[in-house]
Amino acid sequence: MKHTPGPWRVDYAMGIRGADSTLIAYVMSDSSSTPTPDARLIAAAPELLEALEMLITIEPNYFSADAHERSLWENARDIVAKANRKNNS
Repeated sequence: MKHTPGPWRVDYAMGIRGADSTLIAYVMSDSSSTPTPDARLIAAAPELLEALEMLITIEPNYFSADAHERSLWENARDIVAKANRKNNS
């Protein structure tokens, strides 16, 4: 299954909607009109994934990168792979 194309937005009923107004998710509201942190994070998901996908195309210099830097790159690759898996178990 492909992802619903972004951008996503938080609507007034605390749902996350895609560019074509498809409902992506309901988010619990604190009964205010301000989007919750969860709603803002979910709405930013397409842009976050796109940024990680662009970042991992840049290969770090493994000769000068330390173990911490290499683990950050590997973590980014793992997250992108998880987001793009057909079965996200």
